[in-house]
Amino acid sequence: MLSTKNLAGKGLPKSLQPGNHIAKINEITLEQGFDEGSYFVLLHLEGEDLGEGFEGFLISKDHPSGPRYKGQTGRVKLTPYAFSSGEHNGHKFDRDLSILSALKNLAIALGKQKELNEIESKTIEQYIPLASEVLSGETFLKFCIGGREYLNKDGYVNYDLFLPKNTKEGIAYESLQVSKSRLYQFDPAVHIRKRKTETVPEFKVPGINSQGFADFDLD
Repeated sequence: MLSTKNLAGKGLPKSLQPGNHIAKINEITLEQGFDEGSYFVLLHLEGEDLGEGFEGFLISKDHPSGPRYKGQTGRVKLTPYAFSSGEHNGHKFDRDLSILSALKNLAIALGKQKELNEIESKTIEQYIPLASEVLSGETFLKFCIGGREYLNKDGYVNYDLFLPKNTKEGIAYESLQVSKSRLYQFDPAVHIRKRKTETVPEFKVPGINSQGFADFDLD
């Protein structure tokens, strides 16, 4: 018998793409930023179960016949820019305290603030794995995921994923149970950062004008 029931998820990419998604956190890690001493906080997200027709990435690359993720996955930066320490317009900011504040907001959305408050550590490098254990799990949130375009090794456009900065216009994630949503509705014009493209200079033949005619008179 012909049926569409086994076609669910076929053709979908294994990776999360920029857009609005429902996803859970599998892990939280740090990634060195571009400036010395700066860090990105990475959320290892997994989207909803897409059914038997979807084949996600392997959970462990060392086990080719092992289990796969049931949803699309991606490493998403918690903020568009890396956390760092410094001063701007007379305002001092501390890398570690900024990270703690961002994780506290995430814990509130997950309903896990009490558990996060119980964590203590001497360094942010030691703190993040402990926070990951608390904030990871089966609790799904609604996300708006943005991305920076870049060319991968095969010459195709890919995305460096990030969560947009929260503003009075909206927020980047929220609980599934909120009564009044403030989540950003994904807008490519706002949430996609285009890669810079080189402009090829116009090739001009000496003595030929833009209409293709000679700039001099023929005798």
